[in-house]
Amino acid sequence: MLAAAAETCRLCFAGPPWYERLTPDEARARVERDAARPGFAGVWLMSPEGTMVAASWYDRPDPFTLEAERGAALRFFADTHYRAQADVIWMRETVVHPEFQGLGLATRIKGWVHDQIQDEVDRTGRMALLLTRMREDNPGIIAVNRGHGYEPTGIRVESSQAPGTFHEYWSRELTVDRAAAGTVS
Repeated sequence: MLAAAAETCRLCFAGPPWYERLTPDEARARVERDAARPGFAGVWLMSPEGTMVAASWYDRPDPFTLEAERGAALRFFADTHYRAQADVIWMRETVVHPEFQGLGLATRIKGWVHDQIQDEVDRTGRMALLLTRMREDNPGIIAVNRGHGYEPTGIRVESSQAPGTFHEYWSRELTVDRAAAGTVS
């Protein structure tokens, strides 16, 4: 499955807005690095032929990893507002194979990932703070995330790959659904 995810990532990142030319080995290494992170999980949609149609995955960085990867401002945001009462989840990737884009699959698969995390929140009784980063020149994924209730944190960083273009960090809270958790009749 990781090999199929790597190929879909390679194809997705080759197009707009990234135009990143990853070799199959580079794409595989990137996905394998993500899969080795604490709390790695996600949802994968495969075609009958074995093509990764869409995927969305996440992990659970500790405060030090969050700061090392994303900066002190985002760690401060998470620690100040949520860390004591919420699990922090980094939404790593949401990708749709180019042949299947435009069918609403990013919205669906992101919803399935949220359902998976919501089930855990309801089971544990501990809310989750979902964090993600989006480039300002990627209106499709911005619309998907906005539609799923993400809001800008106000933290922006310049893209290392596209100077003059910015990434903005967004967040969403998932709280306990008392009815689903069985505490409300």
